[in-house]
Amino acid sequence: MSTSKAAEKGDKKYTFFSPRKQFFSFPPDVISSMLKQPSSPNGLLKLYQTCKYFYSKKQILIMSDSKFDRSSFYYGENNPKLLIGDFWDENYSDVQHLLWHTDKLQILHYNDRYFEKPEYLEKNRIPKFYRCSIKELELYKTVLSVDDFLLITAEKQIQKFTIRHHSWICYPDYSKVDIAEIFKFEVMPKLQFLTCYRDATNCTNEIFEKLSKIHLQTKLSEFYIRFGNSIPKNEFKGEYLFEFIKNNAEQKKTTFVGFEAHSAKLQLFFDEIVKRWENEILKLSD
Repeated sequence: MSTSKAAEKGDKKYTFFSPRKQFFSFPPDVISSMLKQPSSPNGLLKLYQTCKYFYSKKQILIMSDSKFDRSSFYYGENNPKLLIGDFWDENYSDVQHLLWHTDKLQILHYNDRYFEKPEYLEKNRIPKFYRCSIKELELYKTVLSVDDFLLITAEKQIQKFTIRHHSWICYPDYSKVDIAEIFKFEVMPKLQFLTCYRDATNCTNEIFEKLSKIHLQTKLSEFYIRFGNSIPKNEFKGEYLFEFIKNNAEQKKTTFVGFEAHSAKLQLFFDEIVKRWENEILKLSD
């Protein structure tokens, strides 16, 4: 690589916005194509490491372990941190860099119980996503709009999905998207690990019936669902949950299956379903 002699003369200052002209062995149209549509974050990162000029032409922050925390907002837990701010009314939409999320993304504290309507991660409050190629998504005390959920999972790379305390996905009218409907979006074909706490979904036979009809593209090696409300035990139709496990759980002794009910009486039925699956399905696969 060489630099233009003409550019070296004089006192012109070069910046990322007006870089020094470069001469590479690759044709300009090839380099332009590589920058315009990078095929992978690792490839783009290597290009940046080769020469800072490439970063000046396509300024993207590649974040392998990112966290959106409303009370302490920063990017990149394991990467060098870029502190943005810690005020709840801050608007982050004017951040200049595009963000390419890979591996893991956590969204925390986007649920404020003091507001009449729950606060959630709105498009005009976050920096622009260039791409989101994450394999792990975790929500904690967060109400995520269904549009943002579909945006975050659009590349269909999610292998682990965790919905923790006081978190759920909501429709535009703020009603919850139950766990069966989340599966129907078909945006997590590689899902292997699922943890879903009680605020994320209700406990009704209608939801259980929808779950019984779900056939995931991959088998789950670990899943735990804690259902929120309770239904009378004489109305509980456990066959639906059994069908869901039979259709979607990996048939290995290392597979973890767990259901937790809001009431102790209903919990006994959940435990019986898991034991039945272990006795009828796992033993046959040995």
